[in-house]
Amino acid sequence: MAKFRIPTGSRERPLQCLANNRIPQRMGVINVIILFILTLLYASIHLTGWNFHFPSHAEMILWRVCSAIVFGTTTVFWFVDRAMA
Repeated sequence: MAKFRIPTGSRERPLQCLANNRIPQRMGVINVIILFILTLLYASIHLTGWNFHFPSHAEMILWRVCSAIVFGTTTVFWFVDRAMA
């Protein structure tokens, strides 16, 4: 990138960045609530296929189980993360 004179960011080492495994504690309560709602909306997209027609009964069960897991783990993650804050 430097060869083409494209800026690549700070040359300071180590790079200053946020850890990507937790929600930053500096976020305000409103921002955390909005982020929680947006994450649940994304997870709930999978639930929209709950009553769709599937080629087999096994595929329907797999879809329902997986979409419930996606929604459930998202919810559990948020509550555990907030409890550990």
